Amino acid sequence: MYFFIGETCMDINLVIESERKIIEKFIDRVFWIHKVHYIYEQLYGNDIGEKILKGTAPFFFDDLSEILIDYLLLEFSKITDPAITKGESNLTTNYIVEKIDWEKEDREKLSQYNEELKSFTAYFKDARNKLLAHFDLKVSINDNIKSLGGFPKGADKEFLHVLWGFCNYASVKKNSQFLGDINLANGDGTLDLIHALRKGLAYDKLFEEGSLEEKIKLFEYKQKASD
Repeated sequence: MYFFIGETCMDINLVIESERKIIEKFIDRVFWIHKVHYIYEQLYGNDIGEKILKGTAPFFFDDLSEILIDYLLLEFSKITDPAITKGESNLTTNYIVEKIDWEKEDREKLSQYNEELKSFTAYFKDARNKLLAHFDLKVSINDNIKSLGGFPKGADKEFLHVLWGFCNYASVKKNSQFLGDINLANGDGTLDLIHALRKGLAYDKLFEEGSLEEKIKLFEYKQKASD
């Protein structure tokens, strides 16, 4: 079956396949954002993790925290960008809603999800426009401005929850695939890192308080580990 867009004749099967691929790529991107957020939560979202990080390399992990926060705020903003910017299409919620062919009730449902997502943009819009996407001069030289973006406690998780609901609905309706809940379950290795850092702290403590014989043995183990 064929139909016309302007003067261009298109195979409807190719259009459908293209739309399915767009949905898949969008979901891949959202999954990545969830994964980065999970890494942040595992490292900084609990007292035990923060204590371990501060006990090992505090300056490094403070910098990493800022990097992850800035990255997440930028990704949250990009995923809700307009469908088209300066004539170029964007892989965003707005593109999914506006440019893909949906049944009326499906477009309305996705629009509801999208409007809810847009309600969060006040938390990161200024940060994206004045610090993350480019450096606004006035903001950059104003020492009194510490931050232009950030979520109230729990709002970041709510944003991601709504975003994944958007993905689930679009996937079911366009790709006939229910995604279910995201289950990262340490697939990124963050908990392994924390466990290794914890062992490092235990090593330092034992080396500090142990006997001479224990210190010699620990030193030998350390040398073997770095060979």
